[in-house]
Amino acid sequence: MNYLLSLGRYEIVSFMTGFALLSYELAGARILAPSIGTSTYVWTSVIGIIIAALSLGYWAGGALADKRNRQMDIVWLLFFSAALVVLTLVMSDIVLKMVSTKIDDPRMQGLA
Repeated sequence: MNYLLSLGRYEIVSFMTGFALLSYELAGARILAPSIGTSTYVWTSVIGIIIAALSLGYWAGGALADKRNRQMDIVWLLFFSAALVVLTLVMSDIVLKMVSTKIDDPRMQGLA
């Protein structure tokens, strides 16, 4: 129990954002299911895109942390990330209808 009490703000934020990203990944695959399906191609695409986004975010976060060390940067980055998540959820129906009608290959539909 002492370990849980000794956790700092950054560890808690890191845990919560990781949990949110995993939830977003699972929800993303479920959102894709009605229009594209739940094939191996779809799951592979979702996992690959999430890993690529994590890698890009880790790189950009490391570069930002080397240049500036402000706590408000974390707040603004989390706010921006949350706005992007909301935007993707709002735009998902429009984008999925377009993808399912314009792209015939199911392997490419998962990437779009």
